[in-house]
Amino acid sequence: MTVGRVLLIVFGSIIALVGLALLAGGSALLYADLALKGDDGYFTTRTERFRTAGRAIVTEKLDLTGVPGGSGRWADLRIHARGVAGRAIFVGIGRKADVEGYLAGVPHAEITDVDLDPFRATYVPHAGTKVPAPPSEQDIWDAKVQGSGPQTLTWGVAGGDWQIVTMHPDGSAGVAVDASVGVKIAHVVAIMIGLLVVGFLVLGGGIVMIVFGARRRGPPAPAPSAPAPPETPST
Repeated sequence: MTVGRVLLIVFGSIIALVGLALLAGGSALLYADLALKGDDGYFTTRTERFRTAGRAIVTEKLDLTGVPGGSGRWADLRIHARGVAGRAIFVGIGRKADVEGYLAGVPHAEITDVDLDPFRATYVPHAGTKVPAPPSEQDIWDAKVQGSGPQTLTWGVAGGDWQIVTMHPDGSAGVAVDASVGVKIAHVVAIMIGLLVVGFLVLGGGIVMIVFGARRRGPPAPAPSAPAPPETPST
């Protein structure tokens, strides 16, 4: 087997794997769109309880660098939240640097991991003794809600590094909240169809390369026979 045929098989296999990955992504979106999306267009988690003895609960950095901003342009994020035992809560989304500055020296918990089945949230505690100023008075929030009873925050996803913060409106300690998170992806059907079509095309191209690289050559053509010498006329 020649070097060229080996390269065809190798690169064809890589391209075919990429095609399979695209098909898997498109199939996952198809399943989610049919089975998991609500009538309102959101993919929403179950409502679970988050709590800390500190004065705030924050998420890890949401790295959305390069994402186009604005409601409906790429995706909308929605948070349903209710304070435990009827206590009022505040929920806000702000730039990571601004949130870190606001909570510097304030005891709070950062969510670093969430397992959904069974539910378990992992927190990293941040020590401090500072009592924060009321969160609603800060101008660092791109979106915010507060009050007693069920609260709903809807945010048009935008590029940058963000954190979600949950507190009591007065900044008091002992935060507990029942919350769910949903996301609505714009043009999800178009994205799904694009992944499936491109996946099929890429997979087909990879298979063609593998077939051409692996097929055997036919037997060599017989060499042409030497022409017979001309007859010598008899005398």
